Amino acid sequence: MIVPDLRAVLVAVVAGAGISVLPRYLADPALAAGSLEALHRTQVQPLNALHFVTPSGPAPASVALVQRQLHQQSEVWGPL
Repeated sequence: MIVPDLRAVLVAVVAGAGISVLPRYLADPALAAGSLEALHRTQVQPLNALHFVTPSGPAPASVALVQRQLHQQSEVWGPL
């Protein structure tokens, strides 16, 4: 399913279209109302999760450079 934004994902899940991972700030009202159910709760909440994504296919040279640099640096970050 393709939807325009996370609010539309929330509406689709509440309507029974499947499951999703949503930010807590967006899901809280539906969780409190009982129209959504949390399937997993972590013991330690993440401070901030970032995902580096690119379109499929060959990346432009500048994007590939950034990707390599981030990947190399992530190896020394260790568990945060």
